[in-house]
Amino acid sequence: MDNITRLKAQTAVCSVLMLLNELDRIHGPGFTKAFVEEHKAEIDAALETIERALESVEL
Repeated sequence: MDNITRLKAQTAVCSVLMLLNELDRIHGPGFTKAFVEEHKAEIDAALETIERALESVEL
């Protein structure tokens, strides 16, 4: 993976973590954990798609 792609991926992860932190701040502690548990299948599918996309970039 080239440096630009890696930087974009790291920025995306940071953005998601900041969003989850903000959701916990607004809705109370534990909101993110409950959300992740409720949507685990969709999150896992999205992560697999991202991993496949990153692997194809490395080729």
